[in-house]
Amino acid sequence: ITWKSFEGKMRTVEVRFWVTVLLLLLLFGCYVPVDGSLHLRYFDSRGRGEPIRLLLSALELRYEETVFARCDDASKCPDGLTDWPSFKAEYMNTEILPFGQVPSLTFTDPEGKETHLVQSLAIQIFLAKKFNFIDEDSEENKIRTDMIAGGLEDMRKKYGTLVYNPNLDADLLKMYKEETLKVWLPFFERLLGENKNGGPGFVGGKLTFIDTLAFDMLESNLRIDPTCLDSLPKLYSFFKRVANMPGINRYLKSSDRRPHANGNSAFYDTPEKPIPVTYSDVHQHMEKEL
Repeated sequence: ITWKSFEGKMRTVEVRFWVTVLLLLLLFGCYVPVDGSLHLRYFDSRGRGEPIRLLLSALELRYEETVFARCDDASKCPDGLTDWPSFKAEYMNTEILPFGQVPSLTFTDPEGKETHLVQSLAIQIFLAKKFNFIDEDSEENKIRTDMIAGGLEDMRKKYGTLVYNPNLDADLLKMYKEETLKVWLPFFERLLGENKNGGPGFVGGKLTFIDTLAFDMLESNLRIDPTCLDSLPKLYSFFKRVANMPGINRYLKSSDRRPHANGNSAFYDTPEKPIPVTYSDVHQHMEKEL
């Protein structure tokens, strides 16, 4: 065999290798294979399931999702949807729905062992620990993580009280902007600046699940007031930073993202009560740098 023929064969092998890599990327996208499998269950809205989807997107993890709707006839649900009342009746008081609520997640390891979880924050903590999306390098960071998670939950409850109020009107929205957004968002601005590790997020030296959780809270409120971060430079930059994470950025612009923040049981930003705010509107002050 001559050197030229050997060199030609090696080039052919190299070309075939890279073609195979390209085909695999096209087939599986840019998601990281999970050592096991993940199955999320939630409604066809953002809600309490959205921080989990954002976390999974940030980590670029593949997962299945069962999407629920309340169908008049369980056998005639639209394609891709599962009737919630029927599913709930079947799995109530099981490991899958111990409280009869979603979100619900099942992780199956490579040996087939299943771990079932419910409650949005518990699911996020499980995933963060399993896939190294948490900073527990010090006791201070652990305490800070718990503290900020609690503050974000308080903010979530304030938001929920507003959007689930059947008497919601322009006056209540104005009051929320004045008494909640203008009071509470500066708390998070200060906390972001107090990260002693100097990292890009709220805790430690890297972005963590607390940051995707905070991003969800901020974006929900930007859909109420798109200017609410204009006077908060740290939160403003933080929001752009998280939005620019490759997996998050793809998810935000994809058809997988639900167009409304809430389901139809709410009174704001729902399929039946939509708001004239789009992805571009929410990011209108940041588009030049995104």
